[in-house]
Amino acid sequence: MFYLEQPLLIKRGDSVVVTARTGTLTVKMPGTALMDGHRGEQISVRNKQSNRVVD
Repeated sequence: MFYLEQPLLIKRGDSVVVTARTGTLTVKMPGTALMDGHRGEQISVRNKQSNRVVD
């Protein structure tokens, strides 16, 4: 039996854009991925401006 693994979309260390939405308000900020991630997964990211970790 074969199992297909989804390819990684984000690799640890990649530059990413963090997007937070609530109602009609959207905030975007640059960050660095702290872990690998597949489609639909939530990963930890370090905010490049504040150096805080966003989970």
